Amino acid sequence: MGKEMGIGIEDLEERLPRIEARLDRLEARMDELENRFSRLESRIDALYEKTERDKTELIEKIAFFKTELIERMERDKGELIERMVKDKGEMIEKIVSLRTEFIEKIVSLRTELIERMERDKRSLILWFIGIMLAFSTLNITAIWAILSHLGK
Repeated sequence: MGKEMGIGIEDLEERLPRIEARLDRLEARMDELENRFSRLESRIDALYEKTERDKTELIEKIAFFKTELIERMERDKGELIERMVKDKGEMIEKIVSLRTEFIEKIVSLRTELIERMERDKRSLILWFIGIMLAFSTLNITAIWAILSHLGK
């Protein structure tokens, strides 16, 4: 009777643990992806916090230099005007450099995140298609077995 139906219940019972194992692996992969995203989010948060600290430090330094320059201007305006021009150029270079580095890091992290998401998305879709095909095969086999049994 079982051989006439195509796939017997014993075969289905043997396949079910393999499917469950695949689902467990898929679930583990999803957990792994979630952990990766959490770590990436933490890295981005840390980078943002560091940038805010750097910005605050830079603002404090600018305020300090401004006060110092005003005092020096009172003592020797000519010399201070020359130094101000020099210091202003250096500070602008530092700000531009920090800004450029920050933008490059953000773009790099964003690109890396998008690439990882695309790879993981493709992988998940392929896993999902595989699981759907496996379940479809089981469903078709079960329906065939039922119809074969009813046809007798």
